[in-house]
Amino acid sequence: MQTDRSQRWRERRALWARDLELIDPSAYRVEVIDHAVARAFIARHHYLPTYPAAQVAVGLFDRSGALEGVAVFAVPTTGAVISRHTGFDDPARGCVLARLILTDAVPQNGESFFVARAFRHLRRERPGIEAVVSYSDPGAGHIGRVYCALSAAHRAITRPRTMLRVGDITISGRTLSKIRLGEQGHAGAIDQLVALGVPRPSISASIIVGGTLNAAEFDELVDIIASERLAIEWDGEPFEAHHHVAGEPLSLFAHEVAGGSFDDLESWCLSHRLPFVRWCGGYSGQWGPERVVSTGDERITSYAVTEDDEVVISRSKIEMLGSFEAVLAHFDTAEFTVPPLVVRGVDADNPASHGGRHVQ
Repeated sequence: MQTDRSQRWRERRALWARDLELIDPSAYRVEVIDHAVARAFIARHHYLPTYPAAQVAVGLFDRSGALEGVAVFAVPTTGAVISRHTGFDDPARGCVLARLILTDAVPQNGESFFVARAFRHLRRERPGIEAVVSYSDPGAGHIGRVYCALSAAHRAITRPRTMLRVGDITISGRTLSKIRLGEQGHAGAIDQLVALGVPRPSISASIIVGGTLNAAEFDELVDIIASERLAIEWDGEPFEAHHHVAGEPLSLFAHEVAGGSFDDLESWCLSHRLPFVRWCGGYSGQWGPERVVSTGDERITSYAVTEDDEVVISRSKIEMLGSFEAVLAHFDTAEFTVPPLVVRGVDADNPASHGGRHVQ
C-alpha cells in the first residue's frame, strides 16, 4: 500500500503530514530524554497512553526546544518475541520499539530521520542490544512505511487477537494476562479496570468471623454485613442481629460477589482485630478458588483451594517450604479455626469454636 501522507498524532487524535514539505534535518535535534518526560508526552498524545517497561526513551526537539516526538525502546512482554524474530537465544540482545510518535508539526520523512538517530542513541545507551522488533498496528492506521524506509526485515504477521477497550483507553494484553494467570499485581490490574468503569467479576463467597466486640461495635458490624447483603446460608435470608448464636462464630454467604471479596467487612474486621476466614470460588480464565485467613493480627494470608475449599499446594511451593514439617505447618495455618464471636455484656464466655471451612 502506497500513501502520499504520513500519520501524526496530537492530543491522541490522528493527523497527517503531506509530501508537500520535507523535514529539514538541521532544524531538529535528537536526544535521550528522561522517562518522566517521555511518559507525560505519550499520555498526552499517543493513542496508547500507557507507558511500557522502558529501557531507553529518545526525544525529537525543534529549534525552539519544543518536544515534537518520542521513541521508547522497551522490554518485550516475553523473551520469545526476540528469540522468534531475531534468532538470538539470549532475549537480552534485543528490545522492542514500543512507542513511536511524532506530532503534526513534524514534516514528511520525519519518522525515518528520527528513528535512525534514535537507533544510534540506543546503541550507545545499551550496547548489548543488537536488534529491535517493532509492530505496525493496522487498526490504528499503520502500514509500516517507516520500517520500509529503514530497510527493516518483515518477519511475520501476528495472530489476530481481541483487544479490550474502555472508552478510548486500550487495556494492554499484559494487564489482562496478570489477571487471567493470577500473577503478582493482578489485584491492582483489576482495580485499574474497575476505575475505568468495568464491573468486578462476580462469584460466590463466604466468610466466618469470630473474636470479641462490645455491643456498639456489634451493631456497627451488623450494619456492615447488611450493606454487603450477606445471608445466613447459601440462598438464605439476610443476616440480622438475632441470627447471632452465642458461642459460635458468624457464618455468612453471598452469590455474585464482586471480585470474590467483602472489602468493607474484611477491612473492618482487620481494624478491629477480628479473626476471619473467607472463601471465594474461582472465576473462569481469571483466578482459582481462594481461602483468605486472618488470625486477628491485622494481617491476611491467601491460600489456594479447590471449589470444595480443600487446601492445595503446588510443587514450587513445596520446594520453597523445604521440608515435610514446613508443609504440614502450611496446612495447619491454612486450616485456622475461627473462634466464637463474643459480644461483651451480651454473650457468656463460651470456649466452643467452629471450623474454618465454608459450608456447602
